Amino acid sequence: MSIRLLAGRFADEWATDLGTFLEHIEGELEVAEQTTPTSIEDPERQRTIYACIDYSVKRLTPEQHRVLDATSLFQAPFLPQFVADALGDEEHTPLHLQNLLRLSLLEISAHTRTFQEGELVLLELHPMLRWYVQHRLPAPSAALLERYGEVYAQLARTAYDEYDHDSRLRYLVRQSLPDFEAALGCLPPAGRSSLAYHLAQPYQRLGLNRRALALYEQALEIDQDLGNVRNIALTQSAMADALRQQGKPQEAMALYEQALRTEQDLGDVREVAVTQHAMADVMARQGMPEEAMVLYEQALRTEQDLGDVHSVAATQSSMAHVLSQQGKLQEAMAQYKQALHIYQDLGDARGVGLTQSAMADVL
Repeated sequence: MSIRLLAGRFADEWATDLGTFLEHIEGELEVAEQTTPTSIEDPERQRTIYACIDYSVKRLTPEQHRVLDATSLFQAPFLPQFVADALGDEEHTPLHLQNLLRLSLLEISAHTRTFQEGELVLLELHPMLRWYVQHRLPAPSAALLERYGEVYAQLARTAYDEYDHDSRLRYLVRQSLPDFEAALGCLPPAGRSSLAYHLAQPYQRLGLNRRALALYEQALEIDQDLGNVRNIALTQSAMADALRQQGKPQEAMALYEQALRTEQDLGDVREVAVTQHAMADVMARQGMPEEAMVLYEQALRTEQDLGDVHSVAATQSSMAHVLSQQGKLQEAMAQYKQALHIYQDLGDARGVGLTQSAMADVL
């Protein structure tokens, strides 16, 4: 790394011959080595790298310094766009990042990958440079920290909606977990609640259910403090979904019931239908088919009134499954056929395939 740093700086100082360059830097490197923080690992090597970093960083322009300061916030490999977003400067940041790469103060991460959707180029700081930044550069401003937090809040919202549709996004989310966690400490309460809520779902997808529930609990606590009733209901439903997937139906039902009461008080008929469907799923699995059918029918009426045909098909399929388990095969087939027509009209190949398979099981 020391050689790359000095080579990058020498290339930048084009008017200086190599002999003059080496003579000039020798004294500065010796001074910098004396200021190297104590380290228990390979102190001789670290003093050399530290001195080379110090020499290069001191010669950055104020604009380059500002970009380097921002990159030091990132805990894991990051997109160049993230730095521009944190600084609020999409015009100049890309050029400054290129200069930092040329000077070997930044690196193309070994985690860069190519996917079907295209290449995902990630940057990162060398661990020694991060060590240098911690000891020599000023602490980041509160405004920069909040903008850094907002970068990952936006990524979490995108992942919440698009996680299943883009392999680059899934990979980036996995790489970014340390920054998601760091970002939670950089946002005001409302932003922290939003990040925790949206981040919990990717954690669930990764099988990290305990952390997902902890994030939901964090979001719920903040929203209760803020008095954000609508968000409280959304989070309770999401927590119930997570508990249901973990095989904890009683805990899930308690949260669904709380969410349902709030949604009814708010007059949010769409969310009422979603929660009724989820509660019916739990009841059906708990051997309560009659109670489940009552809730399915209530949800179905609302979905039909709203013109939400995709939800109508999903509810009809769920009702058909319960009816088939009760031995009511003709009624089940009638529901499956209605759902199938909707999926075919929507061009939903997955819905068509699943429904046809379920119909075959009935036959």
